Amino acid sequence: GLTPAEQAVTPGCQLTPRDQNNGEALSTKLSYDNQATIKTTGIDVMLNWGTSISTFGLEVPGSLNFNLRATILDSYETRQSPAVYDVPIEWKGSLGPNLPGTQAGAYDYRLFGTFTYNNPIDNWSVSLRWRHLPEVWSAGYAEQQALIANNAAVAAGADGLILGYTPSREIQTESYNIFDLSGTWDILETVSLRFGITNLFDEAPVDVGSNAERAAGEICNGAPGCNDPTSFSLYSRGGFSGGYYDTIGRRYFLGVKFRF
Repeated sequence: GLTPAEQAVTPGCQLTPRDQNNGEALSTKLSYDNQATIKTTGIDVMLNWGTSISTFGLEVPGSLNFNLRATILDSYETRQSPAVYDVPIEWKGSLGPNLPGTQAGAYDYRLFGTFTYNNPIDNWSVSLRWRHLPEVWSAGYAEQQALIANNAAVAAGADGLILGYTPSREIQTESYNIFDLSGTWDILETVSLRFGITNLFDEAPVDVGSNAERAAGEICNGAPGCNDPTSFSLYSRGGFSGGYYDTIGRRYFLGVKFRF
């Protein structure tokens, strides 16, 4: 152990000053340090295109416009503390992170596009919007992969601890596409109509976090820290995530605006 003189210069002891006469602890000094870390990189890309229909040699009034926005994630890594048992977690390709103060949904990429036809002569326009989400894993799966990566590094000689886990048989969530139709029509100078169909093709939400059946034992194959399950488990269906996938179905809206 440390001698009394050595203990007195450690950061922990310096936060607890003592009485010089009897050695009793005096008021403790408190300091606050944000030791959690977030590292993320990625790019956003936007494309805008527009032209009149006459460009194609057609005698049709109006114009076409197309807008595409893409968010491409390169990495999203968090760590709750520098402790050896708090391993860094790479959330890219998952629905995580699930930590306070972070925004979930770390998809590899997201696409959002809108195709619009505008007819200025008859004062109406119609738009078709497309939203695309690629295949994704649950946040729990990303946490498990972080443990696997940590254990492999420690087994190869890196500093840290080998942490235990029981492997899952999670099924990756399928990619998802949804379309919305909307339009406007200026019926009169003082009357406008707006209308639309959300989830045009009534696309059902996809399962999140489903697991395939799992046998007992012989799954880990000697992986560091891996604990083979002791019992057989059947296929289990996951749930739905209303934050990213439409759980309501096709629906319609209609509105009228009057100007005085």
